[in-house]
This record gives sequence, C-alpha cells and structure tokens, in this order.
Amino acid sequence: MEATASCYIEHAKEMNAIARSILKPYLPPKKGVVNGLSGKISLGLSLQAGELAGKGMLRALGLSVDQIKKQHARHNLLDLCRHVQSEIEARPEKELEIFRNFLLWTPIIDDVLFGSTLGEYLVKHFSKGASAQPRSYFYPDLPEFTGPKPFHALLIMIDHLINLAEQLTKLLCPKETVDC
Repeated sequence: MEATASCYIEHAKEMNAIARSILKPYLPPKKGVVNGLSGKISLGLSLQAGELAGKGMLRALGLSVDQIKKQHARHNLLDLCRHVQSEIEARPEKELEIFRNFLLWTPIIDDVLFGSTLGEYLVKHFSKGASAQPRSYFYPDLPEFTGPKPFHALLIMIDHLINLAEQLTKLLCPKETVDC
C-alpha cells in the first residue's frame, strides 16, 4: 500500500516536533544563543519535515509515491515547493485559491515580520549548494551553523507548510485517514 498524504504529513509533524524539542532551551522568551550542533540538527530535521509536507501535498494532488520519488530524488525543498505550486496553479478548483501563492507567505517571528517570504528564504538557503541539503546538517564536516536569523525561523516556516499540507489534504482527500 502506498503512503497517503496524511502519512507524509504525520511524519512531517513528528519530525518538526523533534526539531522544536532540540531548540526548546533556546526559544523565546529565553532568547538564548543556539549552539552550532543543536542548530544544525534542528535545521536538517525541519528541512526534511518540509520535504515530507510537500510530498504530502503532491500525494493529495494525485501524484503517486513513485512519481514523487522519481521527480524529487534530490531532496530539494525549493524544487518540491515549486512543483506543488505549479500543480495547484494547474487545477481549476476555486477552493484551491488560498494555496496558489503559498511561497509568497511571509512569517511573523517574535512579533516581527521576517525579512523574506518562504520562497525567497528557500532560494537563498539552497543557493549555498550541496552543503544546504537537509542531510548535510547531520554530519560534523559542517562546523558552522548557517541557519536563518532568528534561528527558529525555519521551524516556524515549516510549521506553516505542514499546516497548509493538512488543509489541502482535508480539502482534496476528506475521507483519508492516518494509517501509517
């Protein structure tokens, strides 16, 4: 049995929850300075959670697991999100209107509008090359944490992406259950 959109989303939620738990000692109101190792691991988990949320959206939009694996074997969240956006834009349903420009969403972090949209952040992040890929953050050969400022911005962006994935799945697959 192929994984459902809901299965992808449940995995994404759990992965981002783990990323949040790693950062918890540093999150506001404490306003601590995240150490490099914690920041790297949390960032990698959030990037992978975002990838799973995007794949859940593609499943809800009707793509098979095999199609998703073939088209997104490089694990690039930016490419995946662009694919999701193009799939949504190609659909005629009026109900999808709220999802059409999700990459233009700008988060508010600690009551301050973040300096870029979700799409702009991902473009900047992945412009760093191979070291910006999610799995790179789990290896000790990247000594510096090069995540966003504030450091928990990606966590919040991925929470939003997961929420969108849940909403899209409820809209397009209302009878789907989480049976992973």
